[in-house]
Amino acid sequence: MAFPEIDDPSKYFQVIKYVGNQTDDRAMTFDGNSDMQPDWFLTKRYDSGSDHWDIQDTCRGLVDGSGDGVSLYPATTNVENSDTGKVKTATSDGFTLGVNNQNNGNSKNYVCMAWNCNAGTNESAVTESGNNPGNTRQTNATAGFSMIRYIGTGAAGTIAHGLGKVPKLIIVKNRAASGWSWYLYHGANTTAPETDNLYWNNSDATLDDNTRWNDTAPTNSVFTVGTNGGVNANDNSYIAYLFSEIEGYSKFGAYKGNGNSDGPFIYTGFKPALIMFKRTSGSADWGLMNWRTAARNTENTNDMANQLETSSNDGHSNQVDFYFLSNGFKLDGSGNFSNASGETYVYMAWAQNPFVTSKGAPTTAFGPHKR
Repeated sequence: MAFPEIDDPSKYFQVIKYVGNQTDDRAMTFDGNSDMQPDWFLTKRYDSGSDHWDIQDTCRGLVDGSGDGVSLYPATTNVENSDTGKVKTATSDGFTLGVNNQNNGNSKNYVCMAWNCNAGTNESAVTESGNNPGNTRQTNATAGFSMIRYIGTGAAGTIAHGLGKVPKLIIVKNRAASGWSWYLYHGANTTAPETDNLYWNNSDATLDDNTRWNDTAPTNSVFTVGTNGGVNANDNSYIAYLFSEIEGYSKFGAYKGNGNSDGPFIYTGFKPALIMFKRTSGSADWGLMNWRTAARNTENTNDMANQLETSSNDGHSNQVDFYFLSNGFKLDGSGNFSNASGETYVYMAWAQNPFVTSKGAPTTAFGPHKR
């Protein structure tokens, strides 16, 4: 068994749930590691489907010149949007909120998943090789996370990601032109994932298409974009989020459903804090389970039944049964959404805490986020 590379995942990723109060400049503080300054925010009101999923990040800028929040909506094909009162600043141990209903409506329930990249510091004018777009990026190779802002050329080319490892997950969005989906590369999606594409914003099965990734697998230094307008139209602006796999902290894999209430166990090497999953061999929405809001009841906080769907704006629903275990997760239901017999699913998971420490000792709690 390989030992974890990260002993305390809360240095790089945390989940916070809260009740909105529509107070401006509201300070939100993480209860895990107090030194985590977030860079990527994925937020949803989970008690209703009336509000969008919302993405903000420090690579594109949290706010525009007018102080309005700069957002993308992962369940839609919308272009980048500016709106008042979203996440206003990232702090050394959390963030501040405005008064927008999507993030801080009075008496509404929210969950925010936040990742650290490079504490808001961009590298500008990153040198590229070959026929490809120049870019601005943030990279945290330790946590396996890179955010890249680039301009398309319309010609296939490579983009440097800075991870030092082959990325297992790539998500790209056209920020400027409406109608383009979120394109997603998953390293466990089929035997040749570079020839295929998934959409983050809809329920479509895997699509074989050479215009997304140019049928070229990413390397430990670059990823390739083809000629499709969703990833590389001339003079269009894009954002790419890339993740490499870090032992004991993140895992990007696949499993086959068995259609049984005693479903498959998936080893990750850590107790999950967050899992996103999708059936790729057929049509199905993306599911999301997080340890803050998914527990069925307070008596067994490992029994997860309340999922969100990143490809829709619905609130919590109950279609799945997951158990978050100390070294992975187990399916405990036979539904098509997560465990149809013979169907293939991909997943992405981030850790609440590793199974063992980097020295091989059993883990102990790193704060109140542990179970």
